[in-house]
Amino acid sequence: MKIQRFLIAALLITALASTASAARFYAQPSLAFGEVPDFKAKLGPSFATGVIFAGKHAVEVEGGIFDTVSRYDSNFKLKVIPVTLNYRYEFPIAKRLSGSIGVALGVTRHEADYTFVYYSYYPYMGAPFVSRYRATDDAFTAGFQGGLSLRLNDHFAVTLGARALLTAETGLVSRGTAMIGQLGLNCRL
Repeated sequence: MKIQRFLIAALLITALASTASAARFYAQPSLAFGEVPDFKAKLGPSFATGVIFAGKHAVEVEGGIFDTVSRYDSNFKLKVIPVTLNYRYEFPIAKRLSGSIGVALGVTRHEADYTFVYYSYYPYMGAPFVSRYRATDDAFTAGFQGGLSLRLNDHFAVTLGARALLTAETGLVSRGTAMIGQLGLNCRL
């Protein structure tokens, strides 16, 4: 339930930020490449929606999904779902190129699926024994991010970003920093 409550609160904060003068809403789908400690790096979708005001300050809600596998045991699968409230400060670099730096606070859901297959060495013992373990746990997440944005026109920009999200320890995974690289399309309304 932590992740649902956080998502509702983050959306409300983003809606409040939209009341600022000269605010513009945006949506940003991205392809993200995420690496979680002790698990293989994977591609996954990410989506952010938010508001930018004064042309420099962005408040957004962002979520992504990564299905990954343990580096040590291919039977241990983990779905990682970070949901964060982000603040970004954007600054111009060139005419159509801008940079951004920011912070993120949120919740990361870990959904574990572990299948254990035990084969008997004795033929008279019968079929293999299969056991399956599933669990879900949420953890506090905080991080930093930075990126570049190439404005195509007044409504569209191609974005390239990097995030480092520190996630607290849960009953499923140890504390660690997830590294995420993203390529997206920012669509301002």
